[in-house]
Amino acid sequence: MHHIDTVANTDTLLFLVAPDSRNSDGCFMTAGRALGIHVGGSVYVKPLKEWHRLARLAGGDTNMPPLPPCEKTPNVTDCHAAETPPKPALRIEANVLHFGCLRGQSGHHLHDKQDPHRRYESTPWGYALDGALCPKGCPSGCQDGLVMFKWKGGWTALGIQDRTVDTRPGSHSAFLVDKEMTAAQLLQAAKEQWPEVFARFPFTLQLP
Repeated sequence: MHHIDTVANTDTLLFLVAPDSRNSDGCFMTAGRALGIHVGGSVYVKPLKEWHRLARLAGGDTNMPPLPPCEKTPNVTDCHAAETPPKPALRIEANVLHFGCLRGQSGHHLHDKQDPHRRYESTPWGYALDGALCPKGCPSGCQDGLVMFKWKGGWTALGIQDRTVDTRPGSHSAFLVDKEMTAAQLLQAAKEQWPEVFARFPFTLQLP
């Protein structure tokens, strides 16, 4: 049994594109009456008037009055703030393993910054790890950046189609952790612990 720390969630869910998916695009309302929109793994939160102003600008409305003073709404201190994604409400500390190419060398291997002797059989995928986390549709053909997400035996994994080092079909980078978490949480932890891998990605990740 793996213990996962949680925090109180005061958001009100309004809509999910795919209700059966934990990572579905959707929207929610915060306790401070700001509207949050989640699409493709990115979340933006703004007061309703600001979303309306942006929609009018996108529609080419040039006859807009000056922005009104910010309303002193609880938990919304600057209603005209720049579009900065909020920090996730739930963050889990975990040691993220990397499977794939490292330091510009072709060949896929399992890497652990805390244990250089980590073995394949220490994960639920065992020796089938090489290929088990390759995104669906690969290696027969798919674009770099396609992401697949899996849970298995209390572990969480992300597989990313990646031919930036090894150009052979089916080459990919995978990140896995001995905890159950969401795709967004694992992606955040992977970026923090393996910045050298993400730094070489010229493509945009296509989250499931």
